[in-house]
Parts: sequence; C-alpha cells; structure tokens
Amino acid sequence: MSTTLKSLKPGVPLLIAAFFICDLGGAQNRNQDYVTVSDGPGPIKRVEPNYPDLARKAHIQGDVVCEVIIGRNGKVDRIRVLSGHPLLAKAAMVAVKQWEWAPLVLGKKTYRVRNFVVVKFSLTSDS
Repeated sequence: MSTTLKSLKPGVPLLIAAFFICDLGGAQNRNQDYVTVSDGPGPIKRVEPNYPDLARKAHIQGDVVCEVIIGRNGKVDRIRVLSGHPLLAKAAMVAVKQWEWAPLVLGKKTYRVRNFVVVKFSLTSDS
C-alpha cells in the first residue's frame, strides 16, 4: 500500500495530517508498506556523484531520475533509475545509495518512505 502526499501550499507537506487519515497498516506484508512523499524534506546526507570518464569525454550531461525507498533508519533500502542516460545512471545510483534522510516518525511508529530524486550531471566550460 502506498499513499501519495501533496501540499496545500508549496513547501508545506501534509505529512502529519495525511497519516491520520490513511490506513498504513492494512497491507498483508507490513515490510512492504511505505509512504510516497512528493514534497518532503531533502536528505540530511548527500553524496555527489563521480562524473563517469566516458560520459565526460563524450560530453554527455543531463538528469538521472531515481525512485528511492528509504528505510525506517533513514538509509536507502532500494533504488531504481526511472530515466536518464545509461552512462550516467550507475554513477547516480552509487551516489544516492549513500544518501540519508531523517527517519519519518509519527507517534511511536517509524515509516518507510518512497521518494523521487533527480541527480544532475552538468559539464562546465572548464571540464
């Protein structure tokens, strides 16, 4: 079961209100439950990707979009590339696997979170 949370105003997630109206415990396998956050807080630890040499030499740049399942401990449980150049995808995954978020806790329960992140690869004139 997943629940998408939106904001009434930009930058003001409705995390708490949504938890009170959503049944997060109704799925058969509780280990697969997570909350989808579309406008939540960013990571508390972020590792920048290493630009792949082959991509740099080929002047490849752009965004890699990843779906991330954040565990109850705030670390990445699972990551999947949704879009982006294949030469950049692995570097993005290696970096994002090292990111950490503050655990999502409401009351005495900690939740897994599904989030989407964009990793930007950009060449500058001095590269």
